[in-house]
Amino acid sequence: MTASRLALPLLTSALALTTGCGFIGGAVTGMLFGDDPYYSDVTYSATDSEGEAIVCLGTSAELSEEQAAATSFDIRGRVVDTNFNDLRPDFDNVIPCWDTPETVIRVRDDAGAVWTIGFAWRMYGWDSTPWPMVNTDEPVSAIVRTDGAEAAGFALFNRSGLRYALEAGRGGTALQDGDLPSISFGTAEGVGGYQTDCGERAFLTQEFVSEESELVLFSGEDAGFYADDEYYTTCSITAYETVSDNCGDSLPVDSSWVMFR
Repeated sequence: MTASRLALPLLTSALALTTGCGFIGGAVTGMLFGDDPYYSDVTYSATDSEGEAIVCLGTSAELSEEQAAATSFDIRGRVVDTNFNDLRPDFDNVIPCWDTPETVIRVRDDAGAVWTIGFAWRMYGWDSTPWPMVNTDEPVSAIVRTDGAEAAGFALFNRSGLRYALEAGRGGTALQDGDLPSISFGTAEGVGGYQTDCGERAFLTQEFVSEESELVLFSGEDAGFYADDEYYTTCSITAYETVSDNCGDSLPVDSSWVMFR
């Protein structure tokens, strides 16, 4: 490998520490640099940076069977706290976690019930989850959705608008157009694919559109995105469709991403 070809991955690895989208210390760097556009224009190799996303939901409220079986939950209240791995009872009794979340945010609604949103972005076992920039006792609202299987996502709002959104699109989609005001999003067929131990995957692209910006990301890329005069760091966690499955348990599609300011 030449010096010039070596320099790019080294530079990318170094900048990953400062974007909030890097796979090392994502929670810390997201907390430090999440609003700053100068720390966000780094892209990564799709096959080297594929990650996994988790979203789950729990509550202390007593829900009816019909309420518990819903696929969409609107939560309004005040932030109790935000913690790393603070898995108290009932943390995922509404939308189960397919794996342990790295971060939880708890919100107390007007009736006194506490809702716990658990979420994570992990890459090669590293916690890459950007930190949600909300304060204790701050009024917030959230939309949490699931497809009824493993796909789940949430969007968190404060008085200034959208603050954080994470889609864990494992085998399907959760968040819908209209959940993020002024932002539409979806996937499209990418170009090419790659081999895994279990078969072939085809690239997907993730597309985000607002009046101010149009953004297309491949798996592992990140970039800045503007909507309603706000700057969002937007990170592709993974984006692929399974073409052939030699293991029998591969997800048919996984389009996961996170957006925050």
